[in-house]
Amino acid sequence: MAGRSRARLTSVDYIGLRLLGKEGPTGRDLLTGELPVLALTVLCLVATARTPQVAARRRARRLLPIPDRLKLVSMTWRAVVLLAVVWTLGAWHILWPPLWPATAALVAAAVVGALRMPRLPTARGPRPRLRWATTVASVLLWTAVAAAVVIAWAAR
Repeated sequence: MAGRSRARLTSVDYIGLRLLGKEGPTGRDLLTGELPVLALTVLCLVATARTPQVAARRRARRLLPIPDRLKLVSMTWRAVVLLAVVWTLGAWHILWPPLWPATAALVAAAVVGALRMPRLPTARGPRPRLRWATTVASVLLWTAVAAAVVIAWAAR
């Protein structure tokens, strides 16, 4: 039973609550249990969907420069890790399940399209070494999060 997904177990939660003497989940149970997971899922999907928005930017706007290849690499890795987090911890018994593959397909299409742009510079800005350093730091940070997700998958 430990290998089953959370979505399959939630359909019988009411039986366990009845055996414990509770009538059903209260508003407080929803607030302390389901709402934070739902908020985390939605926030991760929104952050992941930001990758296509950045990849599609063609002109610089105020405080939003045109992306470079390093930015796309770090944002793509972040999107992949966030998709793994959402897949593992997401509230898929509440949200519409095709949301995950739709977001993944959107990210993949945007990144493939952006990386094929021939004039996209590797590092944009006056200090390319700093750009490389921030990209490496970002990739390392999201790699640590990915390691935690892999450990969570292994512990299932």
